[in-house]
Amino acid sequence: MTEEFENTDGTPIPWQNVKSSNIHSLLYNPAHKILAVRFLTKKVKTDDTEAIREPGAVYTYTPINPETYDALVGAQSVGSAFHRLIKTNKTLTVVKMDAPHKEGQADG
Repeated sequence: MTEEFENTDGTPIPWQNVKSSNIHSLLYNPAHKILAVRFLTKKVKTDDTEAIREPGAVYTYTPINPETYDALVGAQSVGSAFHRLIKTNKTLTVVKMDAPHKEGQADG
């Protein structure tokens, strides 16, 4: 676990579930201005059951200021806000990674 995903006391920053058809959860550290986004996998059908989506790939985005994060989590559509505020921002550093930590992981 890296300090970017820990509080100042060393405890893990928890994932925050969001209501979105493409984003599972968010993790934000304002001290490092880093946002981790856990996306949902593509729909998978199992037998004759309803299609399900599970937590999938994690990407980090830096630098994300607190105002941008607040606008993202406060948006009526988190997916649309993510596209508008973050995905189209070509000045951000984007890294695909494994989940930063499992402790405090948001459940679906």
